[in-house]
Amino acid sequence: MRNKKFLNTPILLTLWRRPDETRRVIKSLRKVKPKKLFIACDGARKGFKQESAKVKKTIEVCKEEINWDCQVNWKISEKNLGCKNGMTNAINWFFDHVNEGIINEDDILAHPDFFWFCENLLERYRFDKRGWCISGTNNQNEIIRGKNSYYFGKIPLIWGWATWKDRWKENDVNMSKWPEVKNNHILDEIFNDPIQKEYWGGIFDNFYKKGIPDTWDYQWVFTCLINNGLIIIPNNNLINNIGFNIDATHTTWKKTSISQVRSIGEEIIHPEYMLCDSEAERYQFDYYFGGFNTRLKKNILLRIKNKFKRLLNIKN
Repeated sequence: MRNKKFLNTPILLTLWRRPDETRRVIKSLRKVKPKKLFIACDGARKGFKQESAKVKKTIEVCKEEINWDCQVNWKISEKNLGCKNGMTNAINWFFDHVNEGIINEDDILAHPDFFWFCENLLERYRFDKRGWCISGTNNQNEIIRGKNSYYFGKIPLIWGWATWKDRWKENDVNMSKWPEVKNNHILDEIFNDPIQKEYWGGIFDNFYKKGIPDTWDYQWVFTCLINNGLIIIPNNNLINNIGFNIDATHTTWKKTSISQVRSIGEEIIHPEYMLCDSEAERYQFDYYFGGFNTRLKKNILLRIKNKFKRLLNIKN
């Protein structure tokens, strides 16, 4: 897996205003020396002079630090497109030129194994439409799922990921299919857990009606779910998100606890069956998406409600 001198799989690197983080990310890319690199940079917001200087510096860092034999393709936006349109347009542009590839943002510091992992699995599941996304993040807090190098989930984790052009072309950027999915209760078929169904249904409904938040990844989650797509998740976490700071768009809060970054191992061991690991999905929802706290609140409210009912029955 690691004997190759250059990574053949194309990489999309998306940038904005983080020169220091970008320098570290390119340093990590240098370890695998991708032959093809696509770089998309969003523009500064109008009236933000300091931001404009940071964007310019970020582009300069790329030109300075990419010093291996590499075909570099650029897409630089003169104006700020925002998270939803900026990322979506960048990924669309990427897949206008390639049939499969890896997507890496300017705050995603990946273990070298991540790139070889993606290259191997992009080839393995190229024509198997059950697989929709390869994620580099593992948030199981050192719990190993099965005896293989990876397992299958439902929710794409997009801190370092890969996919194929034919899957991405189905991406419903405006979530136009949500009314049909909602009215036909399709989430009932996807989630056995009513709290997970309520959580994701609320997110999809809010995005469809209000267009908030300004993001692109909820639409990709939605697309994978309604197509019954399986997500490949490594048993060892391969990603460190270094973007938890004031320059981030969404990750400005306290860093979410995920597993320590580790090597995938000397070789990739593949599962015999392609089945969603429901236990891993439940754990992920409870301890990564806040499901545990939601269950706790609901249980407390239910107990209070039942207590009042008993008190009313005693009085009557």
